[in-house]
Amino acid sequence: MREALRKVDDASAWQRGFLPDSSILLAPALLGSQTILSRLSARSRIGQHRHEQRELTFVLDGALLDGSGQKFVPGDLIDMAPGSAHHLQIVGDHDCLVVFSVRAPRAGS
Repeated sequence: MREALRKVDDASAWQRGFLPDSSILLAPALLGSQTILSRLSARSRIGQHRHEQRELTFVLDGALLDGSGQKFVPGDLIDMAPGSAHHLQIVGDHDCLVVFSVRAPRAGS
């Protein structure tokens, strides 16, 4: 994670993201743990989607709302269980910087 965070202000380190209006910063150490750093453009939206696996979203900068209207700000963690669904809206005039991490179910779960 430190490797990726050191590059956060380097525009050449970012590439087009998987989501509309997003970019991602990949670091070898993060890929092994199915984790990416993502910048989501101000006022963009991630449409309704279902999670096949547990997904953790940690907000580093900016703010977003989930489908229930709950606001998440820097330091907040969104923990989506397998099978859960939601949508997200980036709020405010600034991009939102988040860490997405997908977690496979534990054996016996």
